[in-house]
Amino acid sequence: RQERALGAGVLLPDAPQWRQVAESAEYLLVRSKDLRLGILLSIARLHQDGLVGWSSGVGLLRQLLEQFWGDVHPHLDADEDNDPTERVNAIAALADSERTLTQLRNVRLFKGLHPGHFSLRDLRIVQGTLKLAAEDASEMPEPAAIDACLRDCPLEALLDLDAALAAAQEDLAAIAGV
Repeated sequence: RQERALGAGVLLPDAPQWRQVAESAEYLLVRSKDLRLGILLSIARLHQDGLVGWSSGVGLLRQLLEQFWGDVHPHLDADEDNDPTERVNAIAALADSERTLTQLRNVRLFKGLHPGHFSLRDLRIVQGTLKLAAEDASEMPEPAAIDACLRDCPLEALLDLDAALAAAQEDLAAIAGV
């Protein structure tokens, strides 16, 4: 939901209950092969389980497209020579900056024993590939803290993250080719 004006004030939307969103999407996906539900599940898993969860959601979308092309919703438009525009628009939600891309940049990549966790955004700032505005300089992560966190992070967690990123990249390429 969007924020709404109410009199002189503004009502901020409630944060989605991502666990409930994921459970509902999973329940409905057992009964329906709908790309829009797969998108919701992917986003919910991103919020719940980070990149590993998002990767599994993207993998599910790929399976829906490859294994159930004729049955997946939204259906192809038979009146328009099986135009897949509705499906393309549904998949395009993966690149929605508000729902997905911002969360992908800010989701925790890894967490070690040291306090704090770090995101892709933090790594880009430290590497100099993302510039902060002067007023945001206090948000600058310490490179030493990121290094310490990486050293303390269990190897298995880093390997899982690496595998999830590789799988997501492969699945996204396959989805683009469908």
